[in-house]
Amino acid sequence: TPLHGGDVPASSDGHPLLLVPPGASRTYFYPGLHPAAPLWYHDHAVHDTGRNVYMGLAGNYFISDKVEDALHLPGGPHDISSAFDIPLTIQDRFFLSDGSIVYPRHDALRPL
Repeated sequence: TPLHGGDVPASSDGHPLLLVPPGASRTYFYPGLHPAAPLWYHDHAVHDTGRNVYMGLAGNYFISDKVEDALHLPGGPHDISSAFDIPLTIQDRFFLSDGSIVYPRHDALRPL
């Protein structure tokens, strides 16, 4: 699971061939040693990255620091749930007329 823009050790960078089988787990270490930033992470399984991200296996990862806290921005320090800080992810999807989601492939549009 790569953390895009994150300063992470190579062992936590989400190599596409480090697959986690069903029922197993893997722990990633994100030390957060860089300045404040809105980052994002996603699944990185070989041959399935695009489909997995399309289906929602991605998320936001917010880092704050003392420099950002000193700005006294609305909402207070480390408070991403305030009315002033609203995480927003914009994604594009294809839907069939029955509302089912479709992952576009070069060969056909088939329901998932």
